[in-house]
Amino acid sequence: MVFADYRRGHRTTTPDTNEGECFSKFATTPLEDTYCNSDFIKFSVRASEAVYAAKTAPNMEFNRRLGNMYTASLYAQLANLLARSDGEVELDKRRLLLYSYGGGYEAGMYSMRFNLSRDSMKAYRRMVQSSKGWWRGNAGLEQSLICGMPLDALSRLESRAKYTPEEYAEAMLARDKLVRAGGEYF
Repeated sequence: MVFADYRRGHRTTTPDTNEGECFSKFATTPLEDTYCNSDFIKFSVRASEAVYAAKTAPNMEFNRRLGNMYTASLYAQLANLLARSDGEVELDKRRLLLYSYGGGYEAGMYSMRFNLSRDSMKAYRRMVQSSKGWWRGNAGLEQSLICGMPLDALSRLESRAKYTPEEYAEAMLARDKLVRAGGEYF
């Protein structure tokens, strides 16, 4: 994408990457010839690091902590974006590109834009509050709309109990033994 931006005359990287100098030797090269060119690939990765760090990396928090959830990853990252937003102004009129690779040969990509109006503002605020895990009631905060529970996923991830692979395998063997004996488990 950085190369496509370069070809369109848009500068998207920092000056220290010498984007113009390095990409200029590929300016007239057919795209098909760049796909397996190791020099092109190395430079493209380096040239896009700042853009990736600014636009993609902050929204990958759930994936870093949970691993791939296939299609659900896309929506988890959208909830993460909402939870990190500071308010309407930050996302209003902002265009997002959403991409999900679900395994096999299937993938989906679409864009969305937040067009916040007076009518949609209440629903938008509820989505943000739900993503942040705010509650109404004794605490005086809004209640989440997701199954009546707070999403507040990042703090919930922090509070998880950590087990070794051996402890997990042992727990699964105990569960299997209980199920085979006809016992109930939750």
